[in-house]
Amino acid sequence: MIVQGIARWAKVREDVFDKKFNKWTIDVILNTEAVNKLKEAGLKPKKNEDGEWVFKFKRARVRKSDGVAKTPPVVVDAYNKPFTGLIGNGSIVNIQFTPIKYKEYGGGITHDLQGVQVVELVSFSPADGEEFTALKEEVIEERAREVEEGENSETGDDDDENPFV
Repeated sequence: MIVQGIARWAKVREDVFDKKFNKWTIDVILNTEAVNKLKEAGLKPKKNEDGEWVFKFKRARVRKSDGVAKTPPVVVDAYNKPFTGLIGNGSIVNIQFTPIKYKEYGGGITHDLQGVQVVELVSFSPADGEEFTALKEEVIEERAREVEEGENSETGDDDDENPFV
């Protein structure tokens, strides 16, 4: 089964996975058609805090039944060529998965993430610290304005002064 959506928090490479749960995962924002497809398969997408439908597709790194290591999901680009880069939030992706029925714990439906096709890539760019430089400059400029305004005050009263000092 295949659905399309917008990628969030893609961890689908051999070396990039959800270490807490030992799974490859990708959260995908879904349109109504994709939501209906998942529901028809017995899966339960959820709405996020912004009211968007989201589903976390996942694949365990180790098979529960026998402890055998699994391979990561196949990841390809729009032309079905292997894709080894990082998938940035906002990328348009096709997700291939298999719904799986289970009987344990009262039964239900789960799924196995088979593959990801990156249709339209939004490059992933990790924070490099530059954001702090810009923030520091804003704080310095704001403080300079505050000092300047305080010096130009007509009354000289400073109601903002800390009375506990």
